[in-house]
Amino acid sequence: MVDALYYAGFGVSDREASNMKDRAYLTLKDREWYLKKAIDKRTDEQYKFVYSVESVKFEVDIDEFEKIPIQKLKSANKELDIINYYPEKGVIHVKGRLPLELKYPDKNGKIVSYKISDSDVIETTLMDIQAYVESEEEKKSSDEVTEKILTLLYSESGSVKDGKDSLKVRSTNEKKETLTLQGYPKNWILEIKADVYQLLKQKESIQKLLAMPHPYHRPLINLLLKREHALWTDMSNKKVKKWNFLKDYDGSDEQKRFVETALNSPDFSILVGPPGSGKTATLIELISQLIAEGKRILLVASTHIAVDNVLERITEKSLNEKLGIIPIRIGREEAVSEKASEYRFESIVRSEKNRWLKKLETISSQGKFEPYEEELYQSLKGNDGDTVIKNVILDTSNLVCGTTFGILQAPMIKNKDSHLPPFDVMILDEASKTTFQEFLIPALHAKKWVISGDPKQLAPYVNSDFLSNSLRFICEELKFNSELKSICLDVFNSRSRFGDESPKSLSCKVVVLNEDYPYFDQIRKQIQYLEKLNELPLMVVIDELPIPESTIQKILVSKVVFVKQSLFNQIQNFLPPFSEITGIKDISISNSWYYQRYYFEKNGWNMSDGSDKEWEEEIVWRLSRMYEMKSSEYEQKFNQLKNDIELLLPEFNIDENNCKGKLNKSILDIQKMEIPSIIDLLIHGFGNNDEKSKNVIQHAGLPEDILENRLVELSYQHRMNPEISAFPRENIYEKKALNDGTEVKKRKICEIGNYSSHSFIRDCTRKEKDGNVNKSEAEAIMGELQTIKKWAKEHPKKDGSPWSVAILTFYRKQEMHLVNLMREEYNGSKNFYLVDFNLEVTVANVDRFQGNEADIVLLSFVRSGKRVGFLDNRNRLNVAITRARHYLIVFADKSSYTKRKDILGKFIQSLKEPIQWR
Repeated sequence: MVDALYYAGFGVSDREASNMKDRAYLTLKDREWYLKKAIDKRTDEQYKFVYSVESVKFEVDIDEFEKIPIQKLKSANKELDIINYYPEKGVIHVKGRLPLELKYPDKNGKIVSYKISDSDVIETTLMDIQAYVESEEEKKSSDEVTEKILTLLYSESGSVKDGKDSLKVRSTNEKKETLTLQGYPKNWILEIKADVYQLLKQKESIQKLLAMPHPYHRPLINLLLKREHALWTDMSNKKVKKWNFLKDYDGSDEQKRFVETALNSPDFSILVGPPGSGKTATLIELISQLIAEGKRILLVASTHIAVDNVLERITEKSLNEKLGIIPIRIGREEAVSEKASEYRFESIVRSEKNRWLKKLETISSQGKFEPYEEELYQSLKGNDGDTVIKNVILDTSNLVCGTTFGILQAPMIKNKDSHLPPFDVMILDEASKTTFQEFLIPALHAKKWVISGDPKQLAPYVNSDFLSNSLRFICEELKFNSELKSICLDVFNSRSRFGDESPKSLSCKVVVLNEDYPYFDQIRKQIQYLEKLNELPLMVVIDELPIPESTIQKILVSKVVFVKQSLFNQIQNFLPPFSEITGIKDISISNSWYYQRYYFEKNGWNMSDGSDKEWEEEIVWRLSRMYEMKSSEYEQKFNQLKNDIELLLPEFNIDENNCKGKLNKSILDIQKMEIPSIIDLLIHGFGNNDEKSKNVIQHAGLPEDILENRLVELSYQHRMNPEISAFPRENIYEKKALNDGTEVKKRKICEIGNYSSHSFIRDCTRKEKDGNVNKSEAEAIMGELQTIKKWAKEHPKKDGSPWSVAILTFYRKQEMHLVNLMREEYNGSKNFYLVDFNLEVTVANVDRFQGNEADIVLLSFVRSGKRVGFLDNRNRLNVAITRARHYLIVFADKSSYTKRKDILGKFIQSLKEPIQWR
């Protein structure tokens, strides 16, 4: 338990302080326990991935290399595509894989060869990183595993495993999804091991808040208390006298109201706005007003892109100079955008030191050195020169920017020797992607908090492995072992053999069990429970002789049979044709109707009815989908997922313990703790459905009167052509937001080709079945790009900047296919410029493009309307269709969506078709 001493600093009695401490501890203790267990487990996690080589930088030892003209360098085994050439250093940077040897003319003009070895390589940049899969089942989850690998590479990993060797990660580029390694990999399959740094920091932040809360942290403690126990401070009533950045336009009154709300709030202020509503502009105005008050600000987001978007807006028009903003960007050089990189702490230290030295040297050359200037000059030239500059920068900076985890490397946090939070205000942008425990890490270093985002966009990335591991810990404690989980899975998955017209509905799954198998009673209880609910076709358990005639008759029409090994021969002639036999493999098969099926199973060919997911994985993906489908529109699907979880739980007790009840409670706890975003929790709450969580603010949401004074919603958008915004305004924001601003209504650009609308569909009938790759749509996109390319060349922007095209898809395999086509056609990758055509092209996954926008968006749906997978998530669809400024072109099989009555069907049917297609 924690001491109540620090809680007394909240200005309450000793008794109230003790009660507050106990209540806070009660709310967070489970979260702390799960994190502790996850840290223990995650150290064993590792993932394999494959890749392509984008480029190699290598060193050669050739006499008088600097005298060899670059055009004379050739390769024996490939065309030499040189990116950079450093003759004085003997370094060459080439596209693609490492050439085997170089051919060049010596001083006498004779062509000689120079063999290149792996040891000559300085660094290798990898692209097209994807999970390595070994089975058909692994292919189904390869996109999810690839996302985990990329998340690890961009946020945590310092090295990757190359066989027995280890290669250091030199840099990463999240936008291009590339990875640069020191040296050259020998294997096509590399491994990455999970790091526990982020989990450790989450655990530490929870422990710190519980054990040593500062008086400024009282609002954070409030989130852990029931509404009736929380203590809130009244708002002040200051008015802004001069607006520094915001102009008068549609919606600016809402933006200004939020700025004043944030200035007057003693704790939380929440800005909610749809895409293109001016959230960033509002935050810039707020930052300028806070700085005018002498405040120091911490700006964070879950992704580097979100952080850099705000910083770039501040600096692109020299607003930092006009508004007195002195920013510092905390983050690895390779993770920070090019425009924001000059504000990295290390870059500022280097440039400021050089500037000061140059200025002092000029003064010295004029013979005007004052004693203090001489002392400063010597300090800067000495070993402590960087320290002098760092201290000055840290003392004068008033806006420190970084990711929620990366910000911990900020010197004022890392080297903090005071209990006092170093920042007056923390601003969290893109808050729909940040969980409570992630928010807590930077929140402890501020005195009040600004939360900005859109709950109708994508939720936080869910680490399914972490959730699965959390469930495994519970199962271990309850002695719910793998055999018992298999019972629940087999019984549950048997439903897929019932109610359709597929061949598998005519078959039967036969589970052959050992003679000493101890859980036949548990199987019966699980079957009986589901049969009572009319959730199952006929199932039979055979574990003793004699086998009654009535049981034999049931076998003939059964969908699942559990049988003891010694009794298998007694029943095999009564089994339905093509039965799937699992469990023990060493049994004698004589019935030719299903011998072939058994042979396939024995030799690893999966012909099963269900998935090969583990019990925990079946629970976790449903939890994640339930959060995505929490709106009333998806009530039926939500209830189905909830019912599935109920049916997956054991109906039997283990050692007289109510295993089902305890598992159900743990599942609810995990769902509440790990899935919702901080902005959702504050506005709506989540998981306020049990006695322990009831009315606790982080589950029930802020009290209505508190929320009303602290929440401002922006209702106008200034990004999209009105034809693009029409559908999401009506169907996602229910006409309450995304209203078109006057300027966007007036905005005109020269029409492209035969485009009859700013939002339309290219109807692409799928010609092939290739999983999550749709070559027909990809081919159509390549054709569309030709039209756009020609138009962009003929109609350059007035400001000289390139037109931007984003090619988006929901599936990583389609993304990789499109990238390969770009590479073949344009020698491009995920992000490239077609300079001659005034065009910047980006190929991206929808989830990773949140927070970005483009002039033209080409959106590939890939799947038909019959089996859409996670496409029926309205938040994901919202992100996809609100990225475009001028044109949104959708590529899909329109006819396959005509029978859908949900938002996907409505969207596809709302799209116009062009008058003609070239």
